[in-house]
Amino acid sequence: MNNKVKCVVLLAVLISIIFGSINIGSVSEIPKFELPLLITCTGQTSDYLTVYTLAKKLQIEAVNDPLITPRKMKEQGYKTMIVVMAVSLKGLGAARLNQEAELERCKLVFKEAKELGIKIIGAHIGGEAFRNVITDKFITPFAPQCDYLIVLAEANKDGLFNRIAEKNNIPLNVFKTLAELSSIIRTLFRLE
Repeated sequence: MNNKVKCVVLLAVLISIIFGSINIGSVSEIPKFELPLLITCTGQTSDYLTVYTLAKKLQIEAVNDPLITPRKMKEQGYKTMIVVMAVSLKGLGAARLNQEAELERCKLVFKEAKELGIKIIGAHIGGEAFRNVITDKFITPFAPQCDYLIVLAEANKDGLFNRIAEKNNIPLNVFKTLAELSSIIRTLFRLE
């Protein structure tokens, strides 16, 4: 990595630390994420579209597919997958899936990602109102399998993501605004 890129990454990390959005120790702990990028979700939440829109604004070429299958993953050669973890009962209904079928699909997607060496960024961007027993069913099995976690501070008041990150040695980045989320994504993909 050349010095200019190192300076940009370090500056972004320092700004994030100063404003309280990053919760990790050093630049060396930030894994480097590469393209091609898949943006998907657990629980058929539409929140993945927010992340997809931010990626497009950052000019990151990405594919969004809330119904991704292991076969499609194998065919596309993704190197990174951002998974927005939550649930939408409306989204499940529109996809004609029940909770059990969606959980099984997600398990297979995560298993395939691990087998293919795809790095996984787990995200939860819904507020406190979107955290409940059903949502946690679509978070707790999958967050520990991620290589990096990005979480809205308001949704982490109970410290769930802190506990998962600490127990599984996963870097955790807690943000407060979409502008901070955009900055985090920029840093993870080493954009200048």
